[in-house]
Amino acid sequence: MFRLGLFSTASALRPVQRVVQLSTPLRFYSTHPEVTKDATTLASQPTVPIASQKQADLGYSVLRTDNMGLPVYTDFRNGRTRTLTIIRRIYGDREKLAQDLGANIPEEHISVRKATGHIWIKGNYRDEVLKFLTGKGF
Repeated sequence: MFRLGLFSTASALRPVQRVVQLSTPLRFYSTHPEVTKDATTLASQPTVPIASQKQADLGYSVLRTDNMGLPVYTDFRNGRTRTLTIIRRIYGDREKLAQDLGANIPEEHISVRKATGHIWIKGNYRDEVLKFLTGKGF
């Protein structure tokens, strides 16, 4: 015979076959407010929030990351011999942003990637880009 350990009988090892009755049924309430607008007003609104009228006049917007930082990154390639500064999360006219950056950074170093929508800058210009974007109010 086998040893049962903490259980005194083999019937204690069987799973419980009963259903617990709840006094009130469970209800799942939505946390989202009901939408009362029609489809025409929703389609006319911009999908990207613009923080101020000044940013709307620029024609582009750079959204912050989840940690409230600007999406400006430094990438080292080819064994750290090639340095890139990458700007992500750009909405609107990316070419206009590249032209505006050309005032502080040599324009031959700036390229707009059409497939990803990022701006690549040859060299480490992270501090200059951060100063530029915060000066614009992003």
